[in-house]
Amino acid sequence: QPVLTVIRSLELDGRYRFRDARLRYAPPTDQRPALQLTGKLELHDAHAQLGVPITELDGIMAVDVAQTTDSTWPRINLQLTANRLRANDRQLTELQVDLFNAVEEPQTLAIRNLNSLCYEGKVHGYGQVGMESGAWQFRLTLEDVLLQGMLHPKDPLDREAATTTSPPATVAADLEVAGVGADEAQRRGRGAISVRNTSMYDVPVAMALLQLLNAAPPTARSFNRMDAQYLVEGRNVHFDTLRLQSDTIDIEGSGDMKLDTLAIQLDLHTRNRAGKSFAPVSDLFRVFKDELVTITVGGTLDQPQASITSLTGIRDSIRRIFRPQYPAGSEPQSSPASPSTSGQ
Repeated sequence: QPVLTVIRSLELDGRYRFRDARLRYAPPTDQRPALQLTGKLELHDAHAQLGVPITELDGIMAVDVAQTTDSTWPRINLQLTANRLRANDRQLTELQVDLFNAVEEPQTLAIRNLNSLCYEGKVHGYGQVGMESGAWQFRLTLEDVLLQGMLHPKDPLDREAATTTSPPATVAADLEVAGVGADEAQRRGRGAISVRNTSMYDVPVAMALLQLLNAAPPTARSFNRMDAQYLVEGRNVHFDTLRLQSDTIDIEGSGDMKLDTLAIQLDLHTRNRAGKSFAPVSDLFRVFKDELVTITVGGTLDQPQASITSLTGIRDSIRRIFRPQYPAGSEPQSSPASPSTSGQ
């Protein structure tokens, strides 16, 4: 019964075999646990629920479960070593994690010392799962995980990177998230993510923005860094800050994304940091390169639609360059010019 309690609380299913089992029973008057079971649970292509769906689990779980006569919940102490598994479709290898319940909260399974490899990077963290309520919370950190693996977990091969000597795009992230079972509507959390060595082909939003804003044909590595801080509220992700950087253009702003449809709505400001030299009109370009462009991005994460909504300051820049020089206080008044709608 103690082992079944653990299996049911984790929704563990699939092929598994219990070996090296040892069952010890003590009379109720003894100070030792009334019933204690130790052994190893071999898992083959198993699946479970730990806040996120766990699938393709191959590994060994060391089990030490004890039941006393005066406690409803057994004392649980588990150590899982997995060769491989998928967490929310993302592949993890060489995973090690401890799971146990404390005396003061026997119905809560603590998850500690979680360490794993993930697409040539590392994942570590901790959390807990309510075995009765189904409520869970996690704190996870990702270090140098390949971006292609996170974006395309079933087919992580980056064909563009395979033909270039440029370093692959990597992800570093911190995430705190909580929820109840698999109910996406009850998820709450916050986090920060940083992407390095990325190309615009890795991030379709960056591709759409660069095509919209750059007069020259973009290169594959035009955007090489992306940083974001975000909140998770149910099926919605709110980006407090979102920043993409390149050698010529910086983009930053905020917005929202729907987790179920990947629909996005972003309001961004873009600053051109460098421009080509065009001899006589280089002064004009030096003024324009620091002008702030306001754009919106809709559509979905995979198929974004970007459009310019205003060109702040362009009219003032033209006036500063072309207007005659008047003595202070003698500049004539002129009627306002119509705003530009061409985006140029």
